[in-house]
Amino acid sequence: MTRRRFPPEHAHHLRAVVMTDITTHRNLNPPRRHRTYPRVVKRTRHAQYRAKRATDTPTRHTGPPTITLIDKHHNMINLS
Repeated sequence: MTRRRFPPEHAHHLRAVVMTDITTHRNLNPPRRHRTYPRVVKRTRHAQYRAKRATDTPTRHTGPPTITLIDKHHNMINLS
């Protein structure tokens, strides 16, 4: 006979606690910047992306990308 680690009557409460912890603001990803090369296609037939235009030029960045990490105490750490 195998004993369960958690009683079944506590499963709903534990699931709610875990989901609240996972979806807190500190665990969510920050908004992403616009793509350097937006997704386009040269000719549209049955493509889900829009057609390429003459104004579609790449974005030039002056330096390497900046990586931002958030620690447990909600302090921002920039790596650049």
